[in-house]
Amino acid sequence: MTKTILPGAWELTATNPTCKLSAMYVPTAWRQVANNLAQQRAKLQGKSYRAVPVYSLDPLVVGSFPKIIKTLRNGWQKDNVPWLLATETTNISDLGNLIKDWLIEEFSTLEDVESQLANLNNDDWRWEDSQTYELLYPQNKVETNNLYQAIPDYLAKEFLKNPRVYFGVDEQYELTFYRVVSLQGAELMSWPPSEITVTKGKETTETAYISFVIEFVLQTVPWREKPIVYHQLSIRRWLTKPLNYVPYPGVKAHIGDNRRWLDGQRQAFCFIPLMMNRYRKEVKWPQAISNLFSLNDSQLPDANNFVSNPNHNWSGINLRG
Repeated sequence: MTKTILPGAWELTATNPTCKLSAMYVPTAWRQVANNLAQQRAKLQGKSYRAVPVYSLDPLVVGSFPKIIKTLRNGWQKDNVPWLLATETTNISDLGNLIKDWLIEEFSTLEDVESQLANLNNDDWRWEDSQTYELLYPQNKVETNNLYQAIPDYLAKEFLKNPRVYFGVDEQYELTFYRVVSLQGAELMSWPPSEITVTKGKETTETAYISFVIEFVLQTVPWREKPIVYHQLSIRRWLTKPLNYVPYPGVKAHIGDNRRWLDGQRQAFCFIPLMMNRYRKEVKWPQAISNLFSLNDSQLPDANNFVSNPNHNWSGINLRG
């Protein structure tokens, strides 16, 4: 019997691949305060949407600790649903301060935010015991849902065991790939950028800098029992000239680091996408991330200078440190 193979798609057939995940739940007191703030703002603005805006928190937390592979927003609504799932744990003594800073910035239109946060205990946050799951044989719906991040994460780790790719007639071209933090599948990006010449019209040429991007995603396919792994190939062109106009709400930067922002410990070098938010004519990094860096005696480059020099520190980066 033959199988139909879809272009650019696979079934995972590794020998008994597993994934160890640790969960974190939102403490009751924190969930109550966050929901109260969301309801206050909705009432003030005359809006019906009153849920905690976790969409703006998740990228900050995941960027601070890239081993988080999945977030469940219902974790801020229900006490029996985890908020985070991670492939390893880390010191979270600064997590409470990060979330408080996010709440202060997110609900800046309210007057009494800090007073509502005063009694929240940073020690309430903790990791649950880890559990190991089989990727080919999920036992229930929860485990099946976890596969959509767990399998791409597994494939990215396997790829990075040999991160260099050679191609060309005599394999004269070489690309080295690194992980890009993402909650949508798993993304790999080549670095440093490749310099290419772009022709416009018959005479005008300019130099462009690009990275090659590989993304692994798991998708369901009609009439198939198991979801299929797809790879998506693309390029990312980098800004090298000053950005004269920053669109609302901001622009995204990719910051490479071999230290975890949450606790300052070493990690495999990866790229962390971080939004620079626009406030009138200025751009700023998220307050929660800026304050977290300050706690660890470090800092990001000035956001406005970064917009003026978008290829900041390309050549001075330490990929192996």
